[in-house]
Amino acid sequence: NGIVPTTNKDHLTNHIQYIVDNAQRIKKANNQIGLSHSRVKSYKLFKNTVTRYQVEMTKGTPLLIKDIGYEFGEQFADWLFSKNYSLNYVGKNIDNLKAVCRDAEKRGITTSDQLNRISSFSKPTENDEVIILSNEEQSIIENLELTSEALKNARKWLLLGCQVGQRYGDLIRITPDMVKATNNIKVIELQQQKTGKLVAIPLLPKAIEIIENEMPYPIASQNFNQYIKKICELAELNELTKGSKYLTDDNKKDKHRVRVPGFYPKWQLIGSHVCRRSFASNFYTKIPTPILISITGHGTEKMFLKYIGRTSLDNAHQMMEYFGKLQAKEDKEPQLQVLRNAN
Repeated sequence: NGIVPTTNKDHLTNHIQYIVDNAQRIKKANNQIGLSHSRVKSYKLFKNTVTRYQVEMTKGTPLLIKDIGYEFGEQFADWLFSKNYSLNYVGKNIDNLKAVCRDAEKRGITTSDQLNRISSFSKPTENDEVIILSNEEQSIIENLELTSEALKNARKWLLLGCQVGQRYGDLIRITPDMVKATNNIKVIELQQQKTGKLVAIPLLPKAIEIIENEMPYPIASQNFNQYIKKICELAELNELTKGSKYLTDDNKKDKHRVRVPGFYPKWQLIGSHVCRRSFASNFYTKIPTPILISITGHGTEKMFLKYIGRTSLDNAHQMMEYFGKLQAKEDKEPQLQVLRNAN
């Protein structure tokens, strides 16, 4: 009759769950084993999204992996856009869709021959605004009078984050017993959750002071984002700053809402990302770029420069400035001269 039989393994949601359940054994594109906590969370959210799609669009009938081709990709993207999701969020869901199907294909499950034709979506990031806390702003925050213990604790994480340059998921795992002394330099070694890279972070005096004398207690990222916005508001970081923020709608429970670009008081644009970006930006040109990249965990110099809003041209100017100083130093150094014998 031409009908291809299916099994429960053919169901899209079932294979998403398979990936979640076997996350520690899944091989990634870089041949490392094990998915990060954030990647697993992304797949769980993706499964919820697919389930909602099935309820609304297929009357609950499970989607089959073999039917995930170009046409479905277009329909799924249109449905996501109809929910007012951002271009980036739609793109992440499409990427997850293709990743799940490719994993299923490796495991012998039939996939569509049009899988590779599914269009990807991504938002151009060249003009993304880089929101950081300058050293002066960090000083204002450090000296701010706070009465709330929760805000005092969040401030410690904020200031520490600006000193060590890690994503919040890695920052919050730092403990005093992770500090090691190497050649009279105190460092912290940790394996980054997202990249799996083992990094050694040299500790500056302020970071050492917080870790050894005022170590904050862990808090959820959602609370951290809320608290540091309040701290920056109290610090009167009110300068209108170009950026984007999510629309709030009390009638919506979905946290993935449309981001609206515009000019906002700076404190409204502050989030956990400000720690790593502030570190990278404030120490750029002061610490060799390869060392900064090894600490922040960026894959390439191009990605790093993009992250802090710089270009390779900035690097060229920096190099010429450095060469200029070297030349000036050589010109000032006394030159040996051959003196004739007076006799």
